[in-house]
Amino acid sequence: TDVGAILLSATYKNSDDVGAFGFSISDRFAFKFNVPEQLLKLGLEGNPVGSIYNFDDADIKGWWLRDYALTYARSLHEIKPDFLQYLSAGISLKLVHGFAYVGTEYVNSKIETGTGNVLSATGDILAYSAFSEAFAVKYDFDSLDVEKKRNLGPFPDPAGKGFGLDLGFAAVLNDALSFGLAITDIGSVSWTENAAKFYSNNAVVLRDITDAEQRDSLVNSITGEGEYIDNFSTPLSTALRFGVAFQLDKSDLVRV
Repeated sequence: TDVGAILLSATYKNSDDVGAFGFSISDRFAFKFNVPEQLLKLGLEGNPVGSIYNFDDADIKGWWLRDYALTYARSLHEIKPDFLQYLSAGISLKLVHGFAYVGTEYVNSKIETGTGNVLSATGDILAYSAFSEAFAVKYDFDSLDVEKKRNLGPFPDPAGKGFGLDLGFAAVLNDALSFGLAITDIGSVSWTENAAKFYSNNAVVLRDITDAEQRDSLVNSITGEGEYIDNFSTPLSTALRFGVAFQLDKSDLVRV
């Protein structure tokens, strides 16, 4: 899932020589959840003796970011090569506020069934999360018995801050053909509020599945334990985009 919303956008153009200025505020919500293939196989086939199930392809990523972008663009007719009719460039400087993040760095976990239906689990995971105070999130490992109240408004306090950069070029070759190139979201976000790390790097042997303590050890080995940390950083979703437009006639335009 990837959803974007432009909350505010304004532009002003003086002339080709001076260029155009823009300011925008936009939100981005993104979430990705990859279910391990072998987890589905485990549910369908069970765990016969000798079976080994790896969950290395498990992945969770999600965030809510807001960009405050200041943009400048202008024509580059001074340096335009002769074979181009038009050439322009633009740059956006972004102040990025992050309101929520959850994501796995890696998952290297597996379950193996030995003789006598003895289960051996190896848990090796690392994940991070951070949330704005407006969400009133309380972690299971939080020892402070403090009641938090959710207070989500249009401008919540950020859980992380960072900077981003966009660069773009547009060119017209002739009356029919034009193209553009852009590199977007160069930068990162440093998460500091309610920042937590979840990790596990151990092995557990389950000899009696009816033993609650052994089952809990198995679950903890796979899911990991959590703790507060000062901060962590995540890169923005840097992307390289290239587009071409070819005009068939004055009314039809095909984009590829």
